[in-house]
Amino acid sequence: MSQSVCKALFSASQLARVLPHKTYALYERLVQAKEIDAAGLEGLEECPFCEWKCVFDVGFEGEKLFRCGNDVGGCGVVSCRKCKKLDHLPKSCEELENDKKLDARHLVEEAMSTLVSSLFYLMDTVYVAGIFSSSAYEKLSKMQERWVGAFGYNMN
Repeated sequence: MSQSVCKALFSASQLARVLPHKTYALYERLVQAKEIDAAGLEGLEECPFCEWKCVFDVGFEGEKLFRCGNDVGGCGVVSCRKCKKLDHLPKSCEELENDKKLDARHLVEEAMSTLVSSLFYLMDTVYVAGIFSSSAYEKLSKMQERWVGAFGYNMN
């Protein structure tokens, strides 16, 4: 028997009676989210870390931070309304992004520096230890030249 033609809906009380508690709670959250979206509230914003929503009467310049009031989920995060990241005041969103780029660049430079210094140390060990195998030393020299040429490190 096909039910594709049936347009009848289950009432909320019937669903609460037959569905497991967690499933019904999820159903209620989905219905609530759909109703809030359909309302088209002006100034409605959502916490970037949970589903809690709030209506702001002031623009971004009036209130730059979003303070989550989700007591049930325990979120309570304070985030930036513009970039949706954790609170970074007094820095602007652009300054935060620039700092991240500098941090990533610094990390790469540190790794390259460690690698090159390890290579120099290895070459000195091979030479000083008397394990002066011409083929090993040539391989290390070629590796050193490639790194120095690629990353601009100068031995002198």
